[in-house]
Amino acid sequence: MELKVARNISSVRGADEVFEAFRIAFVDPLYEYLDEQIDDQRAILSVLRRYKHKCESFQREHLFKLWSDDTGRGEKSLAFHLYEYLHDQGINLTIEPYSESGMVDMVAAQGTEDPLVADAKIFNPAKGKGKPYICHGFHQIYSYTLDYNEPFGYLVIFKTSPDDLKFAVEGQEQSVPFLTHNHKTIFLLTIDVYPHTESASKRGYLKSVEITKEDLVRAAEDKPASNSDPDPASKAADAEGDGSDSPPSAG
Repeated sequence: MELKVARNISSVRGADEVFEAFRIAFVDPLYEYLDEQIDDQRAILSVLRRYKHKCESFQREHLFKLWSDDTGRGEKSLAFHLYEYLHDQGINLTIEPYSESGMVDMVAAQGTEDPLVADAKIFNPAKGKGKPYICHGFHQIYSYTLDYNEPFGYLVIFKTSPDDLKFAVEGQEQSVPFLTHNHKTIFLLTIDVYPHTESASKRGYLKSVEITKEDLVRAAEDKPASNSDPDPASKAADAEGDGSDSPPSAG
């Protein structure tokens, strides 16, 4: 097969020359594309990890107050704080362009052939932003990667609750969990902005919410489990404020 294809694009006839022509025409460009994609993904992860460290180490109280002062718009406020940081790091971005799946919260460098697809969500079960809400956010970011034909997506989760959040998935890079489904890789970065009054060693037992690979795959395929539907408190919290906590036309 390779010989036939190479002979169609090259005048050479020797086997070695034909295979070399095939490598130059197809293998090398594919390798360069994959290598560039991986380098870009690692660079973005590094930027996001620095942002996580900055938020948790130096701006925890400020960011929690930014959310708690107006929980109806708090998610959007934290999202714009993230966008500002990415802009300061030299990432050109466009805010809230529309995709076929709804309104994506942020697509960086959308004017290029390789936009960065990212979304920001709140994790706070007491406010109805628990496991179902995060799974819905995963569904959204997965849908955006399909809309924009991008191999990578980034879900940034601001934890404004004392409850712990764990992702039981196999993949991890630079300490950031990820899940690959249908050739799309979604990274799940949790940023803890809850102002804990005690050190980690003195907090005792933490209530933990675990999201499994199966939960995320089910969400990506838009097949929520019967026990994943938001409860009345969740629906009330989603209706809180002006509704800007989630893309208004998504769903």
